[in-house]
Amino acid sequence: MIRSVRIHEFGGADVLKIEDAAVREPGPGQVRLRIHAVGLNRTEVTLRSGRSPVKPSLPCSVGFEAAGVIEALGPDVSGFVVGDRVALVPAYTAPHGVASSPSGRSAPGRPC
Repeated sequence: MIRSVRIHEFGGADVLKIEDAAVREPGPGQVRLRIHAVGLNRTEVTLRSGRSPVKPSLPCSVGFEAAGVIEALGPDVSGFVVGDRVALVPAYTAPHGVASSPSGRSAPGRPC
């Protein structure tokens, strides 16, 4: 099990809930990370409040910026290995952000 910050309705900070969630195996082209730190900032405030131009389906996880290490690789992943340190940052030109490593390698992220 993992801990995840989720919202089930739009509103103030009181709608943020920390919940247990099942650990999923990564699919094709995906990696699974062990997150060491997550950033909750203006993007999450706008999303959580319902003022985001594009509203997610609820419930939804929040925390689009994070740092951690790769824990598992899905099929068709190249350029990364288990144990690589990576950072997730929103990339507004990519559909779901990117994961990048200290060596400068990057890969597309996945939707929340």
